[in-house]
Amino acid sequence: MLRFKNHIKGHYIIWLAMFLCCVFLTLNKNSKSESGIGNYQSEFWSDKGGYYIYLPWCFIADFDASNLPENIEESMGNSFSIENGNLNSKYMMGVAVLQVPFFLIAHGCGSIMYDEPTGFEKVYAIWMGVGSVFYLMLGIYFTYLLICKFYSKVIGLVSIFIIFLGTNLFYYAIDETLMSHVYGFAIIAVLNWLIIGNTKKDKWGLIILLTAIVVLVRPTNIFYIALLLFCYRNNLGTLKINLTNLLYLFFGGLLVLIQLFYWYDCFGVFYPKGYESESFSNIFSPKLLLVLLSPNNGWLPYATVFASSLLLSLFVFKKLEDKRLWLLTWITFLCMIYLTASWWTYDFGCGMGVRNLVDFSSVWMVFTAMVIKAIGKRKSVLITLGACVIILCFLNMNLTYAYDNCFFGEANWDWNFYFQKLLP
Repeated sequence: MLRFKNHIKGHYIIWLAMFLCCVFLTLNKNSKSESGIGNYQSEFWSDKGGYYIYLPWCFIADFDASNLPENIEESMGNSFSIENGNLNSKYMMGVAVLQVPFFLIAHGCGSIMYDEPTGFEKVYAIWMGVGSVFYLMLGIYFTYLLICKFYSKVIGLVSIFIIFLGTNLFYYAIDETLMSHVYGFAIIAVLNWLIIGNTKKDKWGLIILLTAIVVLVRPTNIFYIALLLFCYRNNLGTLKINLTNLLYLFFGGLLVLIQLFYWYDCFGVFYPKGYESESFSNIFSPKLLLVLLSPNNGWLPYATVFASSLLLSLFVFKKLEDKRLWLLTWITFLCMIYLTASWWTYDFGCGMGVRNLVDFSSVWMVFTAMVIKAIGKRKSVLITLGACVIILCFLNMNLTYAYDNCFFGEANWDWNFYFQKLLP
């Protein structure tokens, strides 16, 4: 018994407890939604259905969309179309690729529970939630390793929980488990660990594979990867031609080619026609005020904690240990805000805050850790800031649990509706 206990390390137990706690939270939160498909509260509705549909189409329908349930397009919010047995989806395959292990587990359970599972029963939604939490914890773990390399464990834990509980990362990991953002967060966290942490000498092959995956999760993430490589180019070695790197390159290229040729087969072009009516049409007249300040999916009302971190970085700039990280964070933030404000619909449809910023939560965490370290040991300042952060995180959690998929206020500036959710 004593020998067994000696092999159980406390930090593994802590990470497992955090994982199980988050699984409980996502199952509890989504258990309040109606099961199955056919309503906006379903885990397979709209964009989430567009990401997910590749899995039942591949593993259950044998690539024949006519084998999917009848009227499945309408039941999932018309996020794709079916023509002559062909599945036509504009969505990238990255989320589906990352969820394959959890879908196979779900399908094993579904085959036991149902005579002919379709892939849309409640058990599948449950395992997609478990998969979402897995990638959340993967991203948090690698971010924690990165922060601990430069700062302390305490600062690592504090900065991680500040961003997790004080922004919309919690919402998109625990509630909207099939949206793409938590998956982008996880892969970007691993890339940050590899590149910012300079943790592996021969890493170009792995970087290319992870870049291919994160672009297939959300294509605009390529802007961050390019900026990350530029800011930390001194941390990069040369690409060595060996079997491991060749395999990384092969699988990365294969995934991209599968996506491109799938689109070509569906639409006759390498870019989906489904996006023809959706573009950066506001590029010369961006909706910046709405994106930054509106209670209808604006940034500041749903990420006040991170806004405070950005503001504080200006006051302690001289004490910041990594100016490249400061540059990376600010440019990423400003560019993504501008891209969001330039999109044809600034709020990206239904969402909680500027949801495409969730993908970069890992760098927000590392940045916050650096700011905390720069503030130093001034107790009065730390106590004041700590109290404010706790209050902001508490309010954000209130808002998260009161949010119902969309902002149902009467207008973009309906603050009454926002505060009703914030202070129920």
